[in-house]
Amino acid sequence: MTYDLIVIGAGPGGYVAAVRGAQLGLKVALIEKDPDLGGTCLHRGCIPSKAYLAAAHTVETVRKAQKIGVIFAAPQIDFAKLVASKDEKVRKLSKGIVDLVKGRKIDLISGEATLEDPRHVRVGGEVYETRFLIIATGTTPVRPPSFSFNGTSILTTDEIFRMKTLPKNLLVVGGGVSGCEMACAFNLLGSNVTVAELLPEILVNEDHLAVKGLKAVMEKRGVVFQTGREVSAGDLASFDCVLVAIGRCIGEDRLGLKKVGIQTSDCGFVKVNERMETSVEGVYAIGDLVGTTMLAHGAMAEAICAVENIAGEAQTIDYASVPRVIYTIPEIASVGSREEDLKKSGTPYRAGRFSYLANAKALCHEEDEGFAVVLTGTEGEKKGKVLGATIFGAHAPDLIQEVALVMKNGLSVDALIETVHAHPSLSEIVHEAAEDTLGLAIHKIGRRPVSIW
Repeated sequence: MTYDLIVIGAGPGGYVAAVRGAQLGLKVALIEKDPDLGGTCLHRGCIPSKAYLAAAHTVETVRKAQKIGVIFAAPQIDFAKLVASKDEKVRKLSKGIVDLVKGRKIDLISGEATLEDPRHVRVGGEVYETRFLIIATGTTPVRPPSFSFNGTSILTTDEIFRMKTLPKNLLVVGGGVSGCEMACAFNLLGSNVTVAELLPEILVNEDHLAVKGLKAVMEKRGVVFQTGREVSAGDLASFDCVLVAIGRCIGEDRLGLKKVGIQTSDCGFVKVNERMETSVEGVYAIGDLVGTTMLAHGAMAEAICAVENIAGEAQTIDYASVPRVIYTIPEIASVGSREEDLKKSGTPYRAGRFSYLANAKALCHEEDEGFAVVLTGTEGEKKGKVLGATIFGAHAPDLIQEVALVMKNGLSVDALIETVHAHPSLSEIVHEAAEDTLGLAIHKIGRRPVSIW
């Protein structure tokens, strides 16, 4: 069988690549070794964690409800039901991907793929020929040999969602995005949670004020953070469950990347150009495999970029406008440069800030923890341009999209300022932070935001 395009891996990057290829008239095959489609994001990452965080958010909402006169009994967690609910949502979403694939007349091939050469892919006893190839096989959790992973009490992020009972005492090794999200969820669901991070601080790639705020909120709820600490085997005795969340890697080259001459970086990620093409002509790679964003929506964007280049439409990705999100409670969302980045590079900039405390909608919903910061250039061609933003607070992932849109289109901060924002809405926080870059935030006196509502 000969195809225009074969995609290996049916995670968020892979299935999107297959669908877009079919939309553009290509004859497409999608190969997946797992029995269900959706990859790590759907089965062992983004979606299961958000299902647990949704339950955790409900617990937090109930706690805050008494402040506005709505009294509930203390929440009780039926963890088995939560797991079953998560599993059902995952099944529905996975089936939806199958329907998308079948509806586009994409051939779905089940099994583990190996590369015979850049134009031929073997699955079991069959060899398939293709004009173009997209590799979207993702990554696996880093498994340090110092931990005796057993799938029950010492777990990776791929295994944590298989647990059937809520751990009483949970140690999270790693204070990155996954570690902090899981620490937040399990703490609110009732576990005693400790986070151990080898580096001096958690979430080292995010705005330090946002991280400081999140850490304070989580500590108030009872999460214990131990930074600058290396975990040893003796430390594990105090916990009935240990989650090791220290990153992901490509792992063993079972596909045969090196055999066909595909170059990788010193870190093991596949090297690609701005078109997402590897060192081998006609072979493209996307998603976690290339180590750029390590985000599902980043993989989807790379998928579309790769396929449209294959179809003859020149495409590149503006990574500066790709949002980054941490789904803790409250959330952190950012886009573009951090203030620390601009300081380090010597880029002249101005920061506009506004607090959730001074926003009417946030106050009404008892969601007054957090702030927004918008960063603009002050000199040369960057003058007035939005260089980045961070939002720490409720619905931050939704609010950051407005800034990402402005950045993607190269607009000035005036686009945020001059657009009328609905009142009352949380979007006014971004509006006033943008105004504050010019010293014009209405509800702010000096450095202090003021609520008049």
